[in-house]
Amino acid sequence: MKRRVFYLGVFLAAFLLLAAGIQGSNADDGSSTGRFKTVEIRVTQYIWELVSNADGRTICQIIVEHPNQPSNSEAIQICGDQIFPAEETPTPLPGGSLAPTPAPFDLAEFFRGVSWRFITTRELSREIQVPVPQIVTNLSIPPEQQGPPFFVTLTAYEPVYGQRITSIMGTLNGISFTCTGNRCDVPIITDSILEFWATSSVGDESRHVEATLRIDRVETTTTLKLESLVPITIFQDSCAAIWGSTGEPRPEWAYLPASPDELNTMKPYQFLAGRLIAAGLVNAQDCPGGGLWEGGAPNSCGIERAADKVVAWQNQYDITIWEAGRSLGVPPLLIKALIEQESQFWPGNSRIALYEYGLGQLSQVGTDVALRWDNDLFASACNGLLYDCSTVYGRMTSWQQATLRGGLLRTLDAECPSCPNGIDMAVAYDSIPVFTRTLRANCRQVKYLMDRRAAKTSYEDMWKFTFLSYHSGYNCLADALDYTTFNLQPVDWSHVSAFLSCGGGRAYVDNIWKALNEFDAYRVKPPSSTRPEVLPTFAPTPAIPTPTPTPTPVLAMSKVRVLVYVDINANVYPDAGERTDGVSVVLTFSDGSSQTALTANGEAVFSMAGRVVGEDVLVTLPELYRTEKVRIIRDGEIPVVFRLEQPVVPPALP
Repeated sequence: MKRRVFYLGVFLAAFLLLAAGIQGSNADDGSSTGRFKTVEIRVTQYIWELVSNADGRTICQIIVEHPNQPSNSEAIQICGDQIFPAEETPTPLPGGSLAPTPAPFDLAEFFRGVSWRFITTRELSREIQVPVPQIVTNLSIPPEQQGPPFFVTLTAYEPVYGQRITSIMGTLNGISFTCTGNRCDVPIITDSILEFWATSSVGDESRHVEATLRIDRVETTTTLKLESLVPITIFQDSCAAIWGSTGEPRPEWAYLPASPDELNTMKPYQFLAGRLIAAGLVNAQDCPGGGLWEGGAPNSCGIERAADKVVAWQNQYDITIWEAGRSLGVPPLLIKALIEQESQFWPGNSRIALYEYGLGQLSQVGTDVALRWDNDLFASACNGLLYDCSTVYGRMTSWQQATLRGGLLRTLDAECPSCPNGIDMAVAYDSIPVFTRTLRANCRQVKYLMDRRAAKTSYEDMWKFTFLSYHSGYNCLADALDYTTFNLQPVDWSHVSAFLSCGGGRAYVDNIWKALNEFDAYRVKPPSSTRPEVLPTFAPTPAIPTPTPTPTPVLAMSKVRVLVYVDINANVYPDAGERTDGVSVVLTFSDGSSQTALTANGEAVFSMAGRVVGEDVLVTLPELYRTEKVRIIRDGEIPVVFRLEQPVVPPALP
C-alpha cells in the first residue's frame, strides 16, 4: 500500500492590518500596496506513522509541525485514501436485481484498531513573505511665511526597521523635481498642482499624492492655502465605534497627530537608562560601578551618560506606533503610554507572576484575550499553526489554544543572544501592531462586560476600564463592576476603581493617565524656524508661469443619490426592510463647502445645480466612518451606495 506524506506548516508572521480615518494633512490612506519582506523561520517537524494493530502494517505517514499526536480529523483529511475502502461497483444478479449493499464503513471501529507510532523529528529553515507597514507621507505649510515664494514641506517616514527613505520625488505644475532624503521644501509662487511620492531603500515607492495649493490675497495679506489633498488620511477610532461613543467629545490624546514627529518625547527613563548601559549601548565605564548600582539601577553618573540615548531610544518607535494607531484605529498616544508603562521602551522579557514578552509585556493571559476577541489576528496565527481553523478560538481544545498563544508570544520575543546587544530590533518593531491589536481586543472585552450589566459610562472611563483589562484581566474588572452595581453606585472609574481587589490595577491606570496628562510637558518641540532646509532639484528649473485666462466653467444640473442599507441576508441587494433611515450624509466639495442630509427610506438626494462639472465630491457617513469620492457630471444621477453588514453579536463570552 502506498504511503501519503503531508506537511502542516508553521508560518509565524507579523500581524499587520490597515484600516482608515480624517486628520491633519497626512496623505497616506493606508491602502495596501503589497509591501512584503522575506523572513526566515526555523520549524520543527514531527514524523508519525499510522499503523494497524492487527498486522503492524503502516497505513500512512504524516509530518506535522506541532508536538502533539495527530488528531483523528487530521488522519481522515491526510490519509483518507488509505483509511476509507474503495467503493465497489454493484454486482447485478440474475433477474436484474443488485447484490445487497455492504454495511457502512465504521470509522470509530477503524480508529480502535490503529495506533500512532512516533518516528523522529527534524529541523529546517523556511522563508516566508510577511506584510510590512506602508511608507507614510506628509505635507505641511510652515506658518508665518512672507511670500511669494512660499514653501510647502514634504516629509516621508519609513516604518520598516533597518530601512530608510531615499528620496522624495514629484511634479509641480507638470515639472519634475527630486530631493534626496526624507524631507523636501518645495517653493510655491503661484496657484499650483503638486504631486509627490517617496522612494525607500526597500526598493519600492509610496502612493502618489496630489495637492491643490492656492495663493490667497486679502487686501495687503497674502497666504498659501491647501485646497485639497488626495488621498487623505482617514482615522477611525475603532474603540469608540465598538462602544458606540462616536458622538462624544474626546480629549486631545484621542486624536491622530498630524505626523509621527508629534509623538517625540524626552522623558528621563531610569529603567531604560539602566538597560541601555547593561546592554552596552551606552558607555559608562568611567562612572562608579560602570554607571550601575549593584541591583542594576543606574546611578547619577550613568543617568547622565545615557541621557541622549534614552531620548533617541524612546522615539525610534514613533513612526511604527503612529502607523499602527492610524491603521488599527487606536489613538497613538495611548499606544506610546502603554509601552512606557509596561517596558519603558526596552523590548526585553520579564518574569513576575507570569512570563511577559516584549515592549507591551504580553503574557499568556493577554494573548488569550487578543485571540479570543480579534478574529483577524486569530486567523493569521491559526492558519500557520493548526490544520483546522474552521472553529473559533474559544471552542478549540486547550492544547490548540495553548499552541496559538505560544506561537503568538514567540513573534513578540525580541531577546536574541546572537543579535547585537542581545535584542532583535526587527522583532521589536514588528510586535507593536500586535500589542495595538491586543489593546483593541480589550476594548471589545470591556464592551461585553458593560453590556452584560446594561451599564454605560464616558469615553474616557471606557479607556480606563480597557487598560485595567489589559493589565489585570477579565475577572478583576468583572468583579469590580459587580460590586459597583450591587451597591447601586455609578459605573464610572471613580466608583469602580474603589472596588478593585486586584493588586496594582488602580495605580497602573492612574500612571497611564499621568503620562497622558504630562505628555505636552515632555514633548520635543519642533524647530521654530520656517526657513527651507532641503530645496528640490527641478528638471528643468521652473520659471514663473504666465497667467492664462481661466476657462468658463461648465455648470452641472445633476444629482447625487446616496443609498444606505444593512445587507442582513448578505445577498448584496437592498431588500425590503434593509434600508436605513436617519443616517447623516455629508457631501464635502473642493472649496470646503458642504451639504448635509438625513436618509429617508435609505436614501438622501443632493442637487448639484450650479456646481462645476468635473469637481470632486467626498461623500461621508460621519457616524459610520464610511467615505466615497465621486466626480460631478453634467446631467443625470450620480449613485453612491453604502452597503453595511449585519454586526455579529456574541450570545456569550467566547
